[in-house]
Amino acid sequence: MSLASLCSISTATIKRNVSTSDASMGQIRNYTTAGRGSLPTSSTGRLVLGASSRRFAYEMHDTQNHANWYTTTDPQVDNSDILVIGNDTYFVQAVNDPDLLNRFWCVNLDQFGRQLQ
Repeated sequence: MSLASLCSISTATIKRNVSTSDASMGQIRNYTTAGRGSLPTSSTGRLVLGASSRRFAYEMHDTQNHANWYTTTDPQVDNSDILVIGNDTYFVQAVNDPDLLNRFWCVNLDQFGRQLQ
C-alpha cells in the first residue's frame, strides 16, 4: 500500500484567522477560507487521534485532544489556521516535513472542548 493511499482517507477544510475588533475593542476571531488568499483551502489526508487531557481555562474545566494530520501535499498552514474535519475543529500547532523531501507532511493539531485555544 502506498503512502499516498494511506494519506487519502479524509478531506479537511483549512481556514485562517482574520481578527477584527468590536465596539469595546475586544477581539473577534473569524476563521474563513477567504483569509487564506491564494493558499490551499482544503487538504486530503489522514487524521490520527492522540492523547487527551483535562485543563482549566477561563475559569472552567475543558478538554484538550491532540491529533496529527498526515498528508502527501503541502497544506501550507501555520498556527493562525484551523482544520475542519467533518464536524470537528482542530487548531494547528505546528507543521513539519519529517523526511525533508517535500513528499510527506505532519500537521500537529489540538482540539479544545469549548473551542477556546
